Amino acid sequence: MRPNEIASVIAKTRTSISTVNFIALLIILCLFLVAVFADVISPYDPYEVNMKEKLQKPNLNHLLGTDQLGRDVLSRIIYGTRISLFVSVFAIAIIMFLGIMFGSIAAYFGGKVDEVIMRFVDVLLSFPGLILAITLVGILGPSLKNLVIAIALTSWASYARIVRSCVLSIKEMEFVTQAKVLGASDVYILVKHVIPNAIAPIIVLATLDMGHIVLSITGLSFLGLGAQPPTPEWGTMLNEGKNFMTTAPWLTIFPGLAIMITVLAFNLLGDGLRDLLDPRVREYASKHY
Repeated sequence: MRPNEIASVIAKTRTSISTVNFIALLIILCLFLVAVFADVISPYDPYEVNMKEKLQKPNLNHLLGTDQLGRDVLSRIIYGTRISLFVSVFAIAIIMFLGIMFGSIAAYFGGKVDEVIMRFVDVLLSFPGLILAITLVGILGPSLKNLVIAIALTSWASYARIVRSCVLSIKEMEFVTQAKVLGASDVYILVKHVIPNAIAPIIVLATLDMGHIVLSITGLSFLGLGAQPPTPEWGTMLNEGKNFMTTAPWLTIFPGLAIMITVLAFNLLGDGLRDLLDPRVREYASKHY
């Protein structure tokens, strides 16, 4: 290919990537709007049982069909959006808080504090996160609240390690030294100067990790360790529909599509944020494109 043709392909690729990221952002915004206004959008009560209309194929009255109890699948998916997104956001917020707190404390104070925290992080990272979460939910009991606690307690370690690496370089910068000279407290320096400058990679990681959290919540709910019937949650819907895959495949197809679209959108948005916030990626792009 000629140089001008290569440049044209690269330009089109960059444009398509940014477009894909923008579409992913729109999808996520739409999902959150659906979650917030589920009561208004939902055509039926997701808990309403009507045995006369059970296992109906998608039709004008029930656009995505009905389940084995005659409940509207579209309404349950809409309410499932609220549960899956809000629970995932709550879990990722706890994970970020724990990771930022322990990672920044370990890096800023160093010494024995750093040694104790990071060795505990190493122990957590040595266990398979999903297996550890299943164990914790088994001990605490199956419920969405306990599922969030289990996922948060088993997922913050990687965030702490990233925050620590960022804070180690930031705390040696001149503006931090000046704040110490002016008599600022350690807590003030951490909150006002250090953590805000280390937050960018955590935002990217959290966005990319949202897809993983959604999969974890729906997967554990599918196994019966999260949301319990009749809660309209995507993983629970898959579990209830697995026995009807040959006679009523829409019971698993549509919740599965909802999970796939949500996870894909968060992954694409995370890739876009990484390209936007990572200075090394921007520098590489400016040199080569």
